Amino acid sequence: MSANDEIVKLDVGGVIFKTSKPTLTKFDGFFKTMFESEDKLKEDENGCVFIDRDPKHFRLILNFMRDEDVVLPESLKEIQEILKEAKNYELDGLVKICIEKVPAESAAKPKFRLIESDVQMMQIVTNPEKPVLIIHYRMENWETATRYFSISNFQKKYEQYFDIYFKIATSIGDTKWSYSIHDKAPNIFSTPKSCQENNFYWSLENSINRFFQLRQ
Repeated sequence: MSANDEIVKLDVGGVIFKTSKPTLTKFDGFFKTMFESEDKLKEDENGCVFIDRDPKHFRLILNFMRDEDVVLPESLKEIQEILKEAKNYELDGLVKICIEKVPAESAAKPKFRLIESDVQMMQIVTNPEKPVLIIHYRMENWETATRYFSISNFQKKYEQYFDIYFKIATSIGDTKWSYSIHDKAPNIFSTPKSCQENNFYWSLENSINRFFQLRQ
């Protein structure tokens, strides 16, 4: 094996990867600069070069350097993580692939309309042209609440009937999510005080059905 084909061991954030020098120096950037520098690389007692980065997506990074192409995961969050790593390693081709994928993924995400003040809320619910549904959420139990309630599915189902808004709940001592439905008619539907997280969506759907019945 020639010197140019030597196996290189990388310790990326505590995980060992083996590859070849030609793979690492194929593209201009982080690794080409590192391995073609006149300075001697520092290796640990196991012959590994330490890279102080998260190893989560490094196998994908290596595959891109080997094949000059890669299939990205479907998750937007993971694509953004890979994009961050690609920028760090100065892999312009991978950066381009990630950026081309991100807009399409972002377009599929539901857009949240946020109410940031009580004054804004009053302006929205006063004589609305379309019924307004406001979900009062809490960030501290977002993960638990959305386990029972798919916001994206809900928006797709009801966006043609309601202007849907989100407002962070401000009441002290109450950790529950709540909702309110507002229309030009005086009837306002809101969350029962006893509603628990696992019953939130059921209660909301029930109120929506009663709202539709009254409007007939």
